[in-house]
Amino acid sequence: SNISVIAASNNIKVIFGTQAACFEKKSPKFSYITKENFCEYNKIICDVAKEKNVVLADCFKALDNNPDYFIDLVHYTEEGIVKLSDVYFEAVKRIYPDTIKAS
Repeated sequence: SNISVIAASNNIKVIFGTQAACFEKKSPKFSYITKENFCEYNKIICDVAKEKNVVLADCFKALDNNPDYFIDLVHYTEEGIVKLSDVYFEAVKRIYPDTIKAS
């Protein structure tokens, strides 16, 4: 949350994003990551965004554990990167609705 305070004091807009994941593709490489802890982390991101009145890109919800978007638990396929960029683009449009025109 300190980043949002520093950014606001410098008139910089911030977007917080949750971390997407695909628990169907869990591997030994990420055995230390539990779904419960992962979801708790994302909840904290959501809570801080709300508390600081910062736009949130809910990547976890948008990518919805879809195996087509992930190589493994947290790394994206090309399709996943496109979906992720769409989620952040929508967040940017919420900050600058009059400057971004639909194509």
